[in-house]
Amino acid sequence: MPQDGALGRSIGPRRPVEHTNAETSRKKPVDECSANPGRSARDNGHPIGYFVIHSLNVEGCLGVSNDRRMLAIVRTARGTAELRHVATPEPAAGERLVRVCFSGLNPFDLQVRDGDIGPTDEPLILGAEAVGVCDGDWVTVGGSGVGAVRNGTLAEWVAVPDAAVRMLPGDLDPVLGATVGIAGKTAWRAVHQLAKVEASDVVLVLGASGGVGSYACQLAAATGARVVAHTGSGTKAAALQDKGLETVVAEDGATLSAALMEAGTANQVSVVLDPLAGDYFSALQGVIAPRSRIVTYGALAGRMTALDLGTFYRQGHHMMGTSGGTTTGAESDRAYEGAMAAAASGALKVAVERVSIAAAVSAMGRLQSRSVLGKLVVDLT
Repeated sequence: MPQDGALGRSIGPRRPVEHTNAETSRKKPVDECSANPGRSARDNGHPIGYFVIHSLNVEGCLGVSNDRRMLAIVRTARGTAELRHVATPEPAAGERLVRVCFSGLNPFDLQVRDGDIGPTDEPLILGAEAVGVCDGDWVTVGGSGVGAVRNGTLAEWVAVPDAAVRMLPGDLDPVLGATVGIAGKTAWRAVHQLAKVEASDVVLVLGASGGVGSYACQLAAATGARVVAHTGSGTKAAALQDKGLETVVAEDGATLSAALMEAGTANQVSVVLDPLAGDYFSALQGVIAPRSRIVTYGALAGRMTALDLGTFYRQGHHMMGTSGGTTTGAESDRAYEGAMAAAASGALKVAVERVSIAAAVSAMGRLQSRSVLGKLVVDLT
């Protein structure tokens, strides 16, 4: 169990790991949960504070300890993240202090932990999206380098630039809201801005049981397109089928290519949404339709792949990559707003597993092994 070197206290779990549906979290009003210790939350027309209050963690959402220290997940060295007690941040000019309640856990955090994104020479608090409370209002936190080049949201408190804070839509569940800023926005950008999916498309979503994949399936299906949801697990396939999705199970690219041919889907797929890379892309080149659009936004199965340029140019394929660093501010805002609006309307749903901050480091291992169904959210309430 990790120790606080300064205080000599053991850091234990605040609550047991819990599996829940995000739709259950807006139930009980919070009387006090202000981003400024000592101030009570105000209800100024925004429907603040409807989530389940657990008897073990009420204090976690009501303020900070008198010693002004907090729990956080810190990248202590390249490839290493640890649970630590650290100083509670003080906001500088142009910044806001947010009491984090729910922080999404994403593959992006693993990339930052491993030094693939951002500087690696200093300790950094991880976490790039969250929902919390600031000056009595429910807000979302993300962007502006949060969790990449400046301390992030896997902590009880975070000080961020004003531009990184937005009001949470009033109809959106706070837990679900903590999953949309990265996964929902990425899916929206892939489906609508890059692939420009239409009703006539056949869309193959790789890694469809994950956060981005779950959202991408729903957004693509909403256009009227036929969606084929890929996963490497029969158990995950059953969960996808329960949502009415056509599925294909394959643990690698060669198996996926063969499965598509056997199912008669070969040469029909016109859009591939790919967070995996590895051998998946190389195996799919010969079995997708001519002039297919391939959108890549991750490399969970490996960064290196073989590309048959002869097949690629003869088939007229169009490959597009996307990341936060290459998306313009205007594009990012549109994708964010579109995903948030869809989630608030009930059009986007995802299975959510809530874990305590004490379990966050081990949860990263499960995320890396692609054994998570849906989205992981760290519950700091």
